Amino acid sequence: MLLKHRDEFGGWKLAQDVVWEKQDGTGFAADRFRRVHEHATQWYYGKWGNVFKSPQREPGGHPAGTVLHRRANRTTHTGSIGAITVVADGTRLVRSVIRCQNMHGRALHPTEKPLGILSPLIAYSCPPGGTVLDLFAGSGSTLEAARCAGRRAIGFEVNEQYCDVIARRLASG
Repeated sequence: MLLKHRDEFGGWKLAQDVVWEKQDGTGFAADRFRRVHEHATQWYYGKWGNVFKSPQREPGGHPAGTVLHRRANRTTHTGSIGAITVVADGTRLVRSVIRCQNMHGRALHPTEKPLGILSPLIAYSCPPGGTVLDLFAGSGSTLEAARCAGRRAIGFEVNEQYCDVIARRLASG
């Protein structure tokens, strides 16, 4: 496949990446940095303006009522944004590095993700009433996070043992 741009694959374009920072990491080798993060990437097809997105906000930033004047953004990799004036509401965009405890000692699956990392990703990228697709459902964390966010979900899991775990997990909530 011939790629036009390093972030474009067959029409799919990289929108952003989010880093999940864990409290403890894994050290596959004693002579490297200790790995305390995982990446989640968002890809889209078509025009960015047609993609559902709900920017997630958290407390912080400038105090509510503060008037901010922003210069025009001229960097092409982030999109062209003209000069704007905004009134702060006491919140800020959730940052691309999200700290969240991993599931060590509580996990139902060896690579289980906590709801704290999945929930903001689902809220950002799937419209209310939309459907989340998880091709590697594991213990059903993504399916549970989707349900908690008011989204439908479809999950695939090849290991029958974990299909039973998913069924029990979703039946109990």
